[in-house]
Amino acid sequence: MRALRLARWLLPSGLRRGVVPLTLAALGVGLLGAALPMIADSASATSQRTDGLGSAVLRVVEIGSYGLDADPRPIDRHAVSDFRAIAHVESAEGRAVVDLSLGSSAASRTLSLVTRIAVVQPPLLAGREPAAPGEVLLSRRDAAELQVDAGDELASEYTRLTDDGTGVGVDDTAVVVGIYDDEVAGIDGSHVAYGVDDMVLDLLGASRGHSLAWMHDNFAYPKAFVVLDDTAALPDFVEKMRDEGYSPTSLASMLTGVSSAQSFLNGLQPVLIALLVLQLVVVGWSTSSAFVSARRGEVGVLRALGWRPREIVGTFVAQFAAQGAVVGIAGALLALLAAVIVASRGGLDVLGIPLSVTIGGALFGRLAIIVAGTIGCFVLAAALPVRRAAAVEPDEVIRELGG
Repeated sequence: MRALRLARWLLPSGLRRGVVPLTLAALGVGLLGAALPMIADSASATSQRTDGLGSAVLRVVEIGSYGLDADPRPIDRHAVSDFRAIAHVESAEGRAVVDLSLGSSAASRTLSLVTRIAVVQPPLLAGREPAAPGEVLLSRRDAAELQVDAGDELASEYTRLTDDGTGVGVDDTAVVVGIYDDEVAGIDGSHVAYGVDDMVLDLLGASRGHSLAWMHDNFAYPKAFVVLDDTAALPDFVEKMRDEGYSPTSLASMLTGVSSAQSFLNGLQPVLIALLVLQLVVVGWSTSSAFVSARRGEVGVLRALGWRPREIVGTFVAQFAAQGAVVGIAGALLALLAAVIVASRGGLDVLGIPLSVTIGGALFGRLAIIVAGTIGCFVLAAALPVRRAAAVEPDEVIRELGG
């Protein structure tokens, strides 16, 4: 108890003696304490942005029928249904293609009608996604050539195989329910229309002389696209598909350099933490060494009065823990102020990297950890000088004072 009372009495003089280095330490805690949550939030936001690293495309696995052997593993509707039942699978769709001619009063075009799988295909500019057979999406360029917009109806023609093996054209209509952005790269190339799976299978089956029911039971998709709910699940899912005889390809593994921003932000965090710890240890060691040296005479007197070394160690450790708390709390308040300013401005852009922060429980938790870490660094830095001072024999100090 007397050690704590003495530590409380020594604290003001210790703060006054080390006002400059302790202020610099508080500023360092404030600066890095503000930077770390911003970097953490920005790295998380980067990984979740729908147009960046968090794009669902990076969670897509393309599955082909051929695995490592020569025998194909058919991807039929049952296989696609099995894919959907696997853990972490968000969606799974087979992809098929058939030719479809579309015409308006202005022009006519023969396009490839492809199963709509929005995650790996260009986004909509206008209208909505197709929801039923007879509804199609057109590219902006094809819509302009046909002079149609979302909601317009077009004449269509597809091929039906007759019993004698002759292909005949069948007239029908299709409604353009949406226009997609053909300036965004997809997996299907140019001059493509999109429709629901049943529409593509129905027209493809007609061109082969089969009904839609037969296609449901027998058609094997050349490939399927599976979207997972987490990129961390990609390796296990890809390995599972290979074990089952398919040929899976993660689209994320085909992209080079796409994660550079996130890698930089993730790599920057431990560097900043190491710099902060180093700064705090240096400041704590320098201030504690100078203070303990200046109090060498008092230490000798305390030893002569019967104080045990561990009481003296406890006194100074408590004092420097309190100094660390002052520095940590001051730095945390500065960091919180900086975070509030950044949040109110909607974020910052530093060297082309967007930084943002969310004021919430996660931020306060990080700041609490920083305060606790600051106290720990000061205690750790002061341990050696304090133990050396407490180990000095009282008569040695008294002789030095007397000399």
